[in-house]
Amino acid sequence: MEKDVQMETAPALAEVRKPYYRKWTIALAGGCFMLIVLACVGTYNTMQVAGLPQYTCPSSTPRPTSTAYPTSLPTYPTAFQADLDYYFVDPVRSTVFIQYMGQSVGPVNVTLSGIFPNGSPWSGGTFQATYFAPGTPGWASSYPVSIPLSLQAATIRIVATYYVYNFPVAVYLTPQPAAPRNPGPSCCIPNPIYPTPVPTYTPYPTPTEYIRQNDYFIGDWIYDLNGTKLGYKVTSIESRPTNTLGPSGLPQTMFVWTLSIKNRGTREYNVFPAAQSYVSEIVLPSGESESGFWGTSVAAGLEAKAGSNYDMVSIEPGQTHDFLMAAYGPVGQARRIGFALDFTARPTPGDIRPGATQVAGRNVVIWLNEVNTICKGDIREP
Repeated sequence: MEKDVQMETAPALAEVRKPYYRKWTIALAGGCFMLIVLACVGTYNTMQVAGLPQYTCPSSTPRPTSTAYPTSLPTYPTAFQADLDYYFVDPVRSTVFIQYMGQSVGPVNVTLSGIFPNGSPWSGGTFQATYFAPGTPGWASSYPVSIPLSLQAATIRIVATYYVYNFPVAVYLTPQPAAPRNPGPSCCIPNPIYPTPVPTYTPYPTPTEYIRQNDYFIGDWIYDLNGTKLGYKVTSIESRPTNTLGPSGLPQTMFVWTLSIKNRGTREYNVFPAAQSYVSEIVLPSGESESGFWGTSVAAGLEAKAGSNYDMVSIEPGQTHDFLMAAYGPVGQARRIGFALDFTARPTPGDIRPGATQVAGRNVVIWLNEVNTICKGDIREP
């Protein structure tokens, strides 16, 4: 069986929620695909996960209720850095991404200007790219800017309070050789400053379990305790700029995440994460959240260098397998990642998300793009 055929002929499992966003996936669904899968890897039993896994905190108490909170809120020092992913445009790529990292600086304004070949000036106006509210934690993101190819040169000016950046952008009339993308700011957002020390505490003598059964945090192992003893973990959820435009010609973001699956049971487990994984919520540059279904694709997998992670995989007892997944979606930050545990059946009504016509399977679990700050430590394996 040719694996490429499975993926290239896969139908889209989601429809347009807004006129300018098309949600599409490589996930294969329906009876024909299941017959192909069964012919390749075995029986339904090797792909079924009956219930939802759970996370149980290994410590005695995640947060003791008898401990007072700090007397006042922390302050978040101002910080801002910016650069461009590319410093030129050409007929192949007329959009550059402003890559930025900031905290507590308020509005981030962008001014576009340039000059035409005849010497006359061009103004692209001034607009607000984002807003870092004072007194709140910072973050890193990107913003697309289109530069007219009729210009001779352009300048992108970025102002965030007293942080000012001026980036020249060259305009070429012929395609330029491929160049590596600038990685963007990577360090550092200052830590919050607490006016009073964070209180310490003595754990309660009697353990109090903290159990979570969905909206899991990245970095935590969760286990299915209904017989399969399968463990799942998402270790990173990244939102990367990409030159690949969407079906409507609009800029996109490439979302990349790593899924680890551990088989602690006694039978093999067959999984097809490329069809079972998807992005379920995106935070747009406006700050609004959009729920939907943005499935993995062959093109995104190639750009992210996912390699054989897009194949159906059999995980034997005692084995652990890491999968690098990638999907395209609207410009923004991935907020939630979904995964359909049971790939052998149609989804239940609770698994259908707004904007999606069908999820590839049922018993959907969701990971938040957040680190666990409630409970520390590694979970006890089944």
